[in-house]
Amino acid sequence: MSGGEYCGHTNYATWCAHLWLTSTEPLYSALVCFLHHAVAEHPDNIEDAANELADSLREFFRENMPDSIPQPYGDLLEASVQSVDWYQIAHGEVKDEMDYRSRVTASEDEVI
Repeated sequence: MSGGEYCGHTNYATWCAHLWLTSTEPLYSALVCFLHHAVAEHPDNIEDAANELADSLREFFRENMPDSIPQPYGDLLEASVQSVDWYQIAHGEVKDEMDYRSRVTASEDEVI
């Protein structure tokens, strides 16, 4: 599948990475851990939090890629991982988390 927008994502690789991150337990747990850390480090700056999360996800995927993939398949896998728009995934997740925290804080203020 070539580049170009896919299901609201930058490309197929981005959509696929986001799907796996949000629908499989080990990857979702890693996403949530990285997300909470990024938002805690940058609670008032969505861009900085998204950049930190994107960097963490990119590094996580690179560190966990299998070493012994025969060529040309290893090159194709590396190219696919490199084409993921990690910032797009991260920005959406950080925005959702910050919106959620804002709603929770607002509802707690109403109770008091």
